[in-house]
Amino acid sequence: MRRRIIGSLMAAAFIAAGTGIAALAAGGGYIQMESGKKENQVRISLDFSGDREFGKYMEDIGAVQVDLALETPEPEDITRAEFTFEASIQKDPDVKIRDGIFLEDTGRFSIFLAGNGTGDGLFNGGKKLELGVLQTASTEDITLRVERIAAVAGEELVFETDGGRETEFLLKATDPGEDQGENGGSGDGDNSGNGDGSGGEDGNGGDPGDGDGSGDDGTSGDGDGTDGNTGNGHGNNGGSGNGSGNGSGGSYRPVKSTGFICPQVSARETAGQWIQTGEDWQFRFSGGAMAMDCWIFKGGEWYHMGADSLMDRGWHYQKETGNWYYLRENGAMKKGWIQLSGIWYYLGTADGRMAVGWQSIGEKWYYLNPAEPVPVPATDPVTGQTVQSTEGQLPYGAMYQNRKTPDGFMTGADGAWME
Repeated sequence: MRRRIIGSLMAAAFIAAGTGIAALAAGGGYIQMESGKKENQVRISLDFSGDREFGKYMEDIGAVQVDLALETPEPEDITRAEFTFEASIQKDPDVKIRDGIFLEDTGRFSIFLAGNGTGDGLFNGGKKLELGVLQTASTEDITLRVERIAAVAGEELVFETDGGRETEFLLKATDPGEDQGENGGSGDGDNSGNGDGSGGEDGNGGDPGDGDGSGDDGTSGDGDGTDGNTGNGHGNNGGSGNGSGNGSGGSYRPVKSTGFICPQVSARETAGQWIQTGEDWQFRFSGGAMAMDCWIFKGGEWYHMGADSLMDRGWHYQKETGNWYYLRENGAMKKGWIQLSGIWYYLGTADGRMAVGWQSIGEKWYYLNPAEPVPVPATDPVTGQTVQSTEGQLPYGAMYQNRKTPDGFMTGADGAWME
């Protein structure tokens, strides 16, 4: 049921993009901004109550991101931009990640919030979420503009839009002699450090029958090194603000993150930095947005970031192309031979795609199962009942060993065609 809901939402978004109809919006924007209790503070909320189609499924939302542009004549005009999450968010045990970061060189501010997959979702059964307050100080007036809103349900990026429907918000210049003093709350404290780092190179290894050994993750070749990436932590502070605004007008259209849809043979380095969150990793683009549901190319390696913004590991299916990829424990995409649970697979050395059918590799021919296993009726040995089973069938992409291919050729113990 949940997948059907998510699918219908995504379809509605693409229909809206193609026809210019605001299918996911009904009367106004999704961001509410209003004056805070102190000067140059703005209180920010997400509100989907006016969206009948999307608002019904708020209990599924597990992560949200709001990207703001703080526009002044020069970026250095802004001397302070700090965010404090609402106390209810800071104390919520179901909130796993909360982050507010200002990129001084671009004047962009990103707010990111993710739950731990339990409870009633970030919106706690409602349709409005009070995020917190943004405190600013500037020698010139600041025009606060929404650039992007994204929401994740389950493992799908179900909603992503630009700020075309949102009203701009004006924050007045601060008197240079005025003491901004207090902030509106306390945060997690700053902690930063970044570096691409790199793990050991796997190497493609020899033919699976050559006995070159395997790494800790079962891949052929030299095995994985430890990824040396480090990230920056997050600190939260700020207050509330002045001015007012409640989004309306504009038109809906989906926007894409600055990432790659699929790995490429060659690509430019993705600008941004790694962020460590517990045992997981995220990637923040240099423009401020968190990488979500896309590939990034960093340190000569490909990584895939899930719709929840966390780095993926293991098998990854690319729905746009129907290709499979394998991501090592350090997240880097594997190439060449890989053995998992005693079965060999081959991942292209150019783009990492899992190969199927006949493949010429190292002057030998191998046959990699091009058919998905099909469940067939079988008798459960314990209960005696008839069940659907794929036992005895090779997984998709598995190398044939000591068996005859569908077109009548025999393979040896090393998987190579026996001429």
